[in-house]
Amino acid sequence: MRLKKKYKFILLGLLIIIMVATTVCYMQNKNKNDNQKLESINHDETESTNIEGLIIYQDENTTYLCDKGQIIYEFSNQEINSNINDYVKISYEGQLDKNKSKQNIAIKNVEKLDKEFTLESLNNNNTKKAKEIVNKMSLEEIVGELYMVHHTSKSLKDVEKYHLGGLVLFGEAFKNKTKDEVINMINNLQQKASIPLLLGVDEEGGTVVRISNNKNLRSSAFLSPRTLYKEGGFALIKEDNIEKNNLLKSLGININLAPVLDISNDKNDYIYNRSIGLSPKLTGNFAITIIESSKESGIVNVLKHYPGYSKNKDTHKSSSIDTRTISEVEEDLIPFKMAIDNGAEAIMISHNTVTALDDKNPASISINNHNYLRSTLNFKGMIITDALNMGATADIESMGIKSILAGNNILVTKNYARDIKEILDNVSNGNLSNKYLECLAIKIIEWKIEMGLIS
Repeated sequence: MRLKKKYKFILLGLLIIIMVATTVCYMQNKNKNDNQKLESINHDETESTNIEGLIIYQDENTTYLCDKGQIIYEFSNQEINSNINDYVKISYEGQLDKNKSKQNIAIKNVEKLDKEFTLESLNNNNTKKAKEIVNKMSLEEIVGELYMVHHTSKSLKDVEKYHLGGLVLFGEAFKNKTKDEVINMINNLQQKASIPLLLGVDEEGGTVVRISNNKNLRSSAFLSPRTLYKEGGFALIKEDNIEKNNLLKSLGININLAPVLDISNDKNDYIYNRSIGLSPKLTGNFAITIIESSKESGIVNVLKHYPGYSKNKDTHKSSSIDTRTISEVEEDLIPFKMAIDNGAEAIMISHNTVTALDDKNPASISINNHNYLRSTLNFKGMIITDALNMGATADIESMGIKSILAGNNILVTKNYARDIKEILDNVSNGNLSNKYLECLAIKIIEWKIEMGLIS
């Protein structure tokens, strides 16, 4: 009797062992099959992967293509046998890196598509209306719309002559003027424009104040964000920004080229006095405070200076090489990413040559820098250049063309007359796409509608 019980336990143990072994074998085979399926899916995706975009520029060697997210790719003319203004679908094998312009992929096929190319924007709510406006514009008007130029004594004439899209006003424009005189100046400029102008100032607070330096417009200059935060945290930052927006709006200004999101805690840094002096995450909270307190104000903020100024020297005077590692760059980009995720509409790009992203070109004319902003940070808004006539870029030829090919939306410069002519010449000789210029203008007009400048 005891022996029978012993055999029963042995048989039960063997049965359990067999069941466990069977389960293990089943799971191993299942995982193997799942891995094979995954490899097959990945392989199929690689085989059928494609890029769709517009051929925006061609020279004797290179074809530039822009997709709807405004990510720009460079191919040799042998790889892409297509023409300017063609909307194409490129099938390829290999791994695409959207952060870079040049790709290590094998082109399988290039197919011309019969459909309309449109750039993405933050919401695309007013694309149809913007297209209707742009369709009635001449090429000269379209190109002029891309420029937000330095205000000078010639601006009244040049707004009309070059069909300018906007102006940046510096301290001289407000010097000793009364509020009524400033309003009159702004109104006269807007009356000269066939399409309402973007009118911007650098009213950061602290060392950079264009309007509040004039005691006729404010009893004292706005304090720097660094000082405000020390005195009252984000609550005081918000209060200050609301007052600032109200002042700008009352004068007819619609853009503040601020806040500065650069990270700096070293008094020797050029950007130190203009930065808020906080950690990347807290600087991101600063950006969100500005964005949220500007909603419904009639003022749009332009965040600067992507991809972070860091310890670089003043690019107003000379070129500056930024040797931060990619991890250091990414750390400094946290405020920009937080701002983008909370509705940032516009970002200014600097002239620093950031070697981790592009060791050959200043960020303002670097496709890689722009692609990183569009792809990795998922920014769909307006990229605005720092002044293209600054020391870091003053000696670079064809800045207008290079700025457009890099992926900018709005170009800031004193040299607009020269650059506009070169752009028009490049369209005329078949190098530059007029359709792409139209798409850029549509995105700007759409933005102006969203801002309430165009009803």
